[in-house]
Amino acid sequence: MIEKKIKEKIKDVVFIELKKTVKVKEIEIKKKIPLPVKMTSLLEGIQTGKLEEEFDLLRVTEGIVFLLGVEQDFKYKEEYKTIIENVHSNLKDYILYLSKYYLDNGELIESYIYLNAQDVLLKYDSDLYFTRLGVLEQIYNQNLESLEDEEKQNIISKLLKGYEEINKREEYPLAFYKLGYLNSGLKNYLKAMLYFKKFLNYEGNEELKNEVRVNLEEIEDNARMEEGEAYLRYGKFKEAENAFNKISKSYYEFDKVIYYKSIINYHLGYYDQANVLIEEALTTNSREEYYNHAALVNVALENIDKSIYWYEQGLKEFEESYTLNYNLGLLYYNLKDEKYKIYFKKAYKIESSDQLLSLIK
Repeated sequence: MIEKKIKEKIKDVVFIELKKTVKVKEIEIKKKIPLPVKMTSLLEGIQTGKLEEEFDLLRVTEGIVFLLGVEQDFKYKEEYKTIIENVHSNLKDYILYLSKYYLDNGELIESYIYLNAQDVLLKYDSDLYFTRLGVLEQIYNQNLESLEDEEKQNIISKLLKGYEEINKREEYPLAFYKLGYLNSGLKNYLKAMLYFKKFLNYEGNEELKNEVRVNLEEIEDNARMEEGEAYLRYGKFKEAENAFNKISKSYYEFDKVIYYKSIINYHLGYYDQANVLIEEALTTNSREEYYNHAALVNVALENIDKSIYWYEQGLKEFEESYTLNYNLGLLYYNLKDEKYKIYFKKAYKIESSDQLLSLIK
């Protein structure tokens, strides 16, 4: 939708032709070159009579920036670059001026288009690049409800890649700030925390720094949780435990932290401690995986009756759990108890497999 709106803006450009060649500073503008002017600018000129009185080159240079912001490969782009470089000694400031004017008037698409012209008219400039991403972010927020999911993802991806690109070229504190907030919104808390901490390393921006410090307090537990889960997936149990130990007890899923610590102790062979922790987690919250883990811990402790107890307790709440039915069936099967068929049959109804069928028969 946004790209379509940008492309449609080409309709706002009209072309004028000079009656004769005009010399501007060091160059001549040939009469055969069509010069772009924004329709609104042309109408203003007609109303004031300026178009008849004089050749207003500023209207043309604005038109050039606008046109090249919409259509970067326009046929006469090289000629237009020569014109605008001779008229404006500081193109960066001129583009920023045009963009800010429309931004201040709430015309975000127009503001973005002027900034787009930087790709044609200038070498890479981090300030312009950053400003364009900021305007795109505002466009995204303004149109959030009307955007399709795919376009939302494309814009977010463009913003992330854009801010990361800035930091590849040079360390740009505000890009770290933006990346922190974007990743926080995407629930990439560990990345967000790292970017925020990088931002805090730079001097200045004290107001923003205070804002970031508050935000860090809010996301730090989430970041540590994400870090611990990553270590756990890779079997790095000590590193995972260190991450989980940094999570405050006020964390909204602290029972999950206790559960993860129980898993760590189980894998490290500390079964008694694993048992204490999983029972603590179950007093706070009842989850299918908690019951299953409690049963496994008690198998490791050779406390079979307690293991069966936890499976049965879990099945009272999660009757349709394949995992609990299958694992209880497997426990009975290993005990050579015919009850195994009851639970294997239940598991088979939930999720059929040839292996289960052969065991039931």
